[in-house]
Amino acid sequence: MSVRRNKAESVIPKRVPIISRECEVLRLYTLGFTYEEMGQELAISPKTIGGYLQNIRESIRAKSKADVVAYALNAGLLTPKRQ
Repeated sequence: MSVRRNKAESVIPKRVPIISRECEVLRLYTLGFTYEEMGQELAISPKTIGGYLQNIRESIRAKSKADVVAYALNAGLLTPKRQ
C-alpha cells in the first residue's frame, strides 16, 4: 500500500538532529547573511559555512533556501517578525 501525499503537504521534516554550530549557521543564513558575513560572525571560513549548509540541506532534504527557512520556522529556530 502506498501513501499518497497532498500536494500542499510539506516533505520538509519538522525537526532533525543538527549540531549547535549548524543551528548558528542556519539562523544567520535565514537572516540573509552571506557566507563571508557568517564566517566573520562565527570566526570560521566561508568554505566551512558551505559545508555546514550542505549538511543541513541534506539532513532536512531541502531543495531551496525557502525550504531551509520553512524548516527553521517549523522547528522553532526562528520566530517570524511581526510588524
